[in-house]
Amino acid sequence: VREVTIVGHPNLVLKIYPASARCPAGTKTFTYRYRKKSGIRRVAIGVYPAMSLQEVRERYLEHNRALARGDDPQQEIKRQEEGSGNVTCQAFAETYMARWAIPRKRTHAEDRRMLDKDVIPCIGSMRMVDVTRADIVAVIDRISKRGAPISANRTLALLKRFFGFAIERGVLEHSPCAHARAPAKENQRDRVLSPEEISAFVSALNQSNLSLAVNAALRFLLVSGQRLGEVASMEWEDIDLANRVWSLPAERSKNGRGHRIPLSARAVLILRELQASGNSGGWVFANTKGHHVRADSITQALSRLTKQFDLDHFTPHDLRRTAATQISGMGVDRATLVRILNHTDHSTTAIYDRYSYEPEVRQALEKWSTKLDQILAAPTIFHCF
Repeated sequence: VREVTIVGHPNLVLKIYPASARCPAGTKTFTYRYRKKSGIRRVAIGVYPAMSLQEVRERYLEHNRALARGDDPQQEIKRQEEGSGNVTCQAFAETYMARWAIPRKRTHAEDRRMLDKDVIPCIGSMRMVDVTRADIVAVIDRISKRGAPISANRTLALLKRFFGFAIERGVLEHSPCAHARAPAKENQRDRVLSPEEISAFVSALNQSNLSLAVNAALRFLLVSGQRLGEVASMEWEDIDLANRVWSLPAERSKNGRGHRIPLSARAVLILRELQASGNSGGWVFANTKGHHVRADSITQALSRLTKQFDLDHFTPHDLRRTAATQISGMGVDRATLVRILNHTDHSTTAIYDRYSYEPEVRQALEKWSTKLDQILAAPTIFHCF
């Protein structure tokens, strides 16, 4: 999607979307963008050529006048349209983002991306009340046809939330997503590396030409059992090597909860190796550009490694699952395993159980480290151990 600011109209933005099966000539939408104390806000104006340039200019001037009076154009539009189904999908998308996605979802940027890429170009100019199940199916089919069935599933889930929120707001009585089915079946992965595969994986790492940061990140994933994105973005300021603990801030945690991860002796040695290489500030797993290695870069590197050394395919998340399975198999109780993985436990017992389990977590991770030694036959197979 390309954004163009119109000369002489500083608050007017033209978005140009790539051509698609549903929109063969591409789509051009106009948005009024302005700044308030709370940040940048947007008001959808319309889709060209369904709305003429003269109409766009008139709407633009209306918003300018509202802003000059001290009014908020976004709030004025909501007062005028939100009580009825006359609001367009593009206009309601701004309400959805501001009132539902941003306050409730850490991944709200992904909702914005899906709306901009696949939803607004196709149904953005339609009134909410005019959208039918056939329109929803057409949006989803277009995504599936480009070879992205899982993205189609995610977009359908977004649309169900989107139109469900419209019902809550009184914009609609019924959702056009009712009875719409996800196009792709998603199977829960159950890939767990065997002891022999773990040994082969570590041997491949020791022989590979992967960068030190990526190599160390993959080893740390196996040793710690933590999430890929959280490991990739680790910062030295969150590491206390003296007390052997990693304090993950809530804002960088997937579930929005802070997490203290005791570091086993093996995990500490990986971090010490990185420090010895000259990396002792900023990102723990830093790339050559001074930023942290990206999660997808680690995934791609692992994919290349498995092909190069003829290993059965597995992903970074499978390393986390392998660690969890091995730890559970050593007799570690579920409550401790939940703390290791930083999963959200919604059970009634968990509501009352506020014990940190940190000593038990530390003991479990050390047991897993010892088990790795046994699997690898000698601790030196990990070259940094």
